[in-house]
Amino acid sequence: MLGGAVPPRVATSLKSGFGGIAIGLYLSSMPVISLLCVLAPAETRDRDLTG
Repeated sequence: MLGGAVPPRVATSLKSGFGGIAIGLYLSSMPVISLLCVLAPAETRDRDLTG
């Protein structure tokens, strides 16, 4: 699993390169991207998924 290891590494790089505000922007953008990933796929409840 990479989920828990990636954000601290990204935050460290952002802080050293762009300052603390970049970490806030990064943390603010992750939920927005996650929401878009949840809303993007089409509903499959009434479709035949067997082929």
